[in-house]
Amino acid sequence: MVNIHFTWDDPADAAKARALDEFAVQWREEAMRSPGIQSLQAFVHPHALLQRVSVTTWADIDSANRFMSSDVWRKLITEMQAAGATNIKAQVFMACPTTPVPLRSTVS
Repeated sequence: MVNIHFTWDDPADAAKARALDEFAVQWREEAMRSPGIQSLQAFVHPHALLQRVSVTTWADIDSANRFMSSDVWRKLITEMQAAGATNIKAQVFMACPTTPVPLRSTVS
């Protein structure tokens, strides 16, 4: 299992931020058709609402690398920049050998 943590800052202008959110719907649909993708989840920073992160999970490192070198990826970055997103970054993480699957709390 491999995760791509993709982060960016939304534009401060509310109309531009809404337009970027609309674009994100299209991008998610394209990304979910990529070979090897298993899941996609997005998050908003609770104290800095312009900061966003999307976490995609891939079957293996080769699938993640293929996606990050694909036309879909290049189009995503280009369109996000054109829409006013800044601080665009991506990091790839593999499961830690000591905690390869999520731990679940037993406290209710």
